[in-house]
Amino acid sequence: MALDGVGGSVVVGVGVQVVRGPVSVGIHGRIGVPDLDRIGDKTHPAWLSQWLQDPKTVLPNTRMPHIPLTATERDTLVHFLMNQRGKTPLSIPQKGNAIRSQKLFEDAQCDRCHRPNHAIGPALKNIGGKIRTPWLVAYLIRPADLVPNARMPDYEFSRTQAQDLTAFLLEAPSDPSGFSFPSGQNRNQQYTPDGLSLFVRKGCAGC
Repeated sequence: MALDGVGGSVVVGVGVQVVRGPVSVGIHGRIGVPDLDRIGDKTHPAWLSQWLQDPKTVLPNTRMPHIPLTATERDTLVHFLMNQRGKTPLSIPQKGNAIRSQKLFEDAQCDRCHRPNHAIGPALKNIGGKIRTPWLVAYLIRPADLVPNARMPDYEFSRTQAQDLTAFLLEAPSDPSGFSFPSGQNRNQQYTPDGLSLFVRKGCAGC
């Protein structure tokens, strides 16, 4: 995960690259740990806030530990993480056909890897409150473009097929409510030094 735009140098601990000038920090990239480079493109802030509050209420078998956070600290981390986005904005897809894609889902045998308690891919139930539509469409078209170490194979889905599959998978509401950014902040602002500092102090950079 590369964080650009902060001058000076920062000491952040294990597994983190520190340079002078703009800070470039490789974090949360160990094997089996999700890369956070584009988490702001991928995830809804309300889901992320709930995840940080107590990961096991969202995913009981997660290896993510519970990290005690005040409400203010949690909001600051969400704001920081939601600003980790790609340099090129993802294009807004057209609405897919969920009914048409059910056969495609079965033909591609997606459920061989994506089922509860499976070691290969995450379960796909109730991901509509977590995953953003543009990210999932782009990921289905070329997984490695968004997640370089993805285990997801490239099925060479067309854009229409990816849009249909996304509509099928994201049947839950796609923009859950329940989170607002801290006063004076919004998702388009640069991340704050407080967010980076908190991310490091809570040990997130170690994974």
